[in-house]
Amino acid sequence: MTPGMRLLGAIVGLCLIGGALVPCVAAVDVVPSPSARHAAPPQPRSGPVPEPPRPGGPRSVGFEAGLLEGLYLFLFPLLMTLVVEVPVVAIAGRASMASWKAGVLVNTLTNPLAVSSILALASLALLVAAPVAILVVLAVEAVVVIAEARLFQWVLGWSNRKAVVTSVTANVLSFGLGVVAVSWYTGI
Repeated sequence: MTPGMRLLGAIVGLCLIGGALVPCVAAVDVVPSPSARHAAPPQPRSGPVPEPPRPGGPRSVGFEAGLLEGLYLFLFPLLMTLVVEVPVVAIAGRASMASWKAGVLVNTLTNPLAVSSILALASLALLVAAPVAILVVLAVEAVVVIAEARLFQWVLGWSNRKAVVTSVTANVLSFGLGVVAVSWYTGI
């Protein structure tokens, strides 16, 4: 294993640990504190009855549901990316073991960072306008394509052209299937 592969493996390992912690940290907001669990139940108020929360509004979820939702937000895109993109990288690398490993390592590094960026930036952009959110997603995808191409050049010693063509092909396929999956799941 080359020093570049070792370093990339270490970076991916740290990102995976951090990526596993993100859903857990997000779940902390929805878990009641110990003092809140043992507090006296709220007393009924007199006056108008508040309306129940509307669908799509703020909601309270339990720890397990929040953890599963957080894991789903990160694991589903990662697994889908690995299933689609790693074979493309392996084919470009003539199915060498190094190309399989590099495909897994590079995508495991870039995907959680891209998903986190898209969730944060697109949510903020939606406050401005939907087209801005779409531009943010496309910009993040463009950065991922460039980063993956550079990593393929560094780890596998590919030419600039081969790395860019492979990265663009893999990411267009992955992004397209992701859009189809999200559309099917949300019914849009």
